[in-house]
Amino acid sequence: MSDHALLARLELLEGRVGELEDHRDITQLIAFIGPACDSGAADAFADRFLPDGVYNVGARAFVGSDQVRKVVAEGRHLEYMAAGCAHLMTPPHIEVDGDRAVAVNYTVLAIHSTETELWEPRRVSANRWMLRRVDGAWKVQDRSIDVLDGSASARELLGAVLGASNVF
Repeated sequence: MSDHALLARLELLEGRVGELEDHRDITQLIAFIGPACDSGAADAFADRFLPDGVYNVGARAFVGSDQVRKVVAEGRHLEYMAAGCAHLMTPPHIEVDGDRAVAVNYTVLAIHSTETELWEPRRVSANRWMLRRVDGAWKVQDRSIDVLDGSASARELLGAVLGASNVF
């Protein structure tokens, strides 16, 4: 094999390894979010977002680190944690374009019932993650979540990514 062919093959392998590392890092980022929520690690949760990142929950938007932190540190989420909750995330479908990526997955929110002593699924949601690589680390630029209740908006959230070439 010539030096040129060997170099070309090495460059190809480096590119493929880079793609695998991107997918692994993004999957790890998304997998981190559920346990961060359920343990009340509001600072660690917010740190996974860009400083001006957005967390869209239905029609409500939390913008910037301080507001994103409140998603975990305040309100109804504290009630969920007190009861015992689990944000169960499915593996994401990921599309990477340089330092930008988009991913979709599902979240099932399960909450412990003191009546039945079981964890009951309360909500199944579609997630779309818009991500950016900054200083070598993937961060959430925008996470949109919508309950899968038959509404078109949740289907559109998922469908806007799958098979689309203009998601970035």
